[in-house]
Amino acid sequence: MKKIISILLALTLCLGLFAGCKNNDAASSSPTSQEDTGNDVDTTSEDDTLDPNFVPNTVGNTNANIINNSLAAQEGSWIYYISQDESSPTSGVICRQKLDGTELQSSYIPALSLNVINGVIYYTTRVANEPSYGIYKLETKQFASSDKKLQLRGKKLGSIPGVVGVDAPTPITVVGDWLYYLYCTSSGKTSFYNFIRIKTGDGKAEPVTTCKTRDNYISHFNFYKDRFYYYQKNFEGAGKFYRIDPDGENKKQLSKFAKDFILEDGIVYYADGNKFYKFSLEKGEDIQEIGSYHDYLGSFTVSGGQIFFTASPLGDDVSEDDKLIEKCVFTLDASGNPKALCSSMEITSNLSVAGDWLFFNISGEGNKPFTYKINKNGQGQPEKA
Repeated sequence: MKKIISILLALTLCLGLFAGCKNNDAASSSPTSQEDTGNDVDTTSEDDTLDPNFVPNTVGNTNANIINNSLAAQEGSWIYYISQDESSPTSGVICRQKLDGTELQSSYIPALSLNVINGVIYYTTRVANEPSYGIYKLETKQFASSDKKLQLRGKKLGSIPGVVGVDAPTPITVVGDWLYYLYCTSSGKTSFYNFIRIKTGDGKAEPVTTCKTRDNYISHFNFYKDRFYYYQKNFEGAGKFYRIDPDGENKKQLSKFAKDFILEDGIVYYADGNKFYKFSLEKGEDIQEIGSYHDYLGSFTVSGGQIFFTASPLGDDVSEDDKLIEKCVFTLDASGNPKALCSSMEITSNLSVAGDWLFFNISGEGNKPFTYKINKNGQGQPEKA
């Protein structure tokens, strides 16, 4: 089957499983409220923001990671990620490690996706007894200096309503002093895709743009050079490619391109008909074929021009060979052919790259996700994150 399973990118947003980081206690006593209680917090851990050579992120995560549910993000000498395991049934918890994979630190904070910018983690989560998903922020310096878990508290910025048909928040993107997200509401057969931004300082929200559609689909928003890029298409595949300023001004149609895409360093990457392609957003270069994949693409991500992807065979009559393919994470070799980075795992999803590490979820017993990581250069074997 050659249909790209792009809808999986949205459905993975529903995944929520409490977790603990590797070699740390289970999050059995995780708090039911994320609000800042004003309690003293240990701030003795290494704080990159105090280093005179510290260069903060200007965007909270890469487009590729955000599209894949933002499991991980890097700032300075630390990688922040969401770890999921068997310890609890609701969502992952925020952890961090050094770039070389050492000095693992963890928290009890449940999260579904994250951005990190200028020493602050912005994340989404669902907290007990609250009807909607919350957006929170937490200073990175609040992490413990050892493997001790602290019940840290984030400060709430706002809420995201449920998405039509999918009771989960959309990915967030933090750019400068603003946090952006997309959500959908409906009235009869008409859907309204609302692109909203929130001031990270005071949580004040304002609309960027609202797209009124019927039988249409609005893609994720990719940020590049002070603008957002997205497409709108109908269920037959016809659509239009747009750009828009962060304040909602200067919306412009660029082309009739309407494929699920990732924008990295001015290059648009997408998959279609068993092939990966790219083209320059600014130079107007011809579309280039850069590699191939199996008949069924689950999800893909890009880091430094390198593509990583998973396979998702459909149906009940999946062959034994296809079952093996489904349990692999792939990249492309020098000839553009699929090359397995790891195998003999369970079904994989939510690919995120930070530093030299590729983070992803696998479906364990009872379809509970577990978070693993592997060196993106193919060195070593996957290990629990």
